[in-house]
Amino acid sequence: MRGPNEIDFWRGFALLTIFIDHVPGLVFSNYTMRYFGLCDAAELFVFLAGWSLRLLMDGRKEPMSLPSAVMRLETRAMTIFFAQPYRRRELTYAMIHAVLEKLRRDKPALAPLRVWAAWLFGSCG
Repeated sequence: MRGPNEIDFWRGFALLTIFIDHVPGLVFSNYTMRYFGLCDAAELFVFLAGWSLRLLMDGRKEPMSLPSAVMRLETRAMTIFFAQPYRRRELTYAMIHAVLEKLRRDKPALAPLRVWAAWLFGSCG
């Protein structure tokens, strides 16, 4: 595991700025990048991607060849690409479970019986 570095700080800053920009009525939104310029925190993420690439290429003792760098980046991209559906599925199931649990507890008359059967027994059949 690598230690934290300056990129982690700026990623956190970008996430905090996105949060502030998307919550209506916050006083702090008058002091974010969106208020002062033509860009917002999304452009900061693009910049950080380039910065990460620079660290990848320049932070080595011996220079990395172009085919080696491309292979390393493609491998990382494919790892992220194939991991995403599993994370989304788990998050979606957890959200559906939480909503159905709250609905069952607070408003049981709102959902038809087949929804409760699917939730309790794991199938709609």
